[in-house]
Amino acid sequence: MAEGIFLLSAPHRRYHHLILRQAENGYWLGLPGEYSEEEEAKAQRFGFREFRRVDGDWGYWMAFLAQEG
Repeated sequence: MAEGIFLLSAPHRRYHHLILRQAENGYWLGLPGEYSEEEEAKAQRFGFREFRRVDGDWGYWMAFLAQEG
């Protein structure tokens, strides 16, 4: 899973949590972090296509994990 590489190197390690939200046909995985163009490029490469802001440049990088079957 390509997301695994981003998970190991992502800024979420400093925040010590992730978010996981069940959707109709899979899950949304959110990694906390700060928005920057550099982080966006890394996130995009590993399937985290969206950044949801919470406060200023702080928020969550989001990836959709489709449920098989």
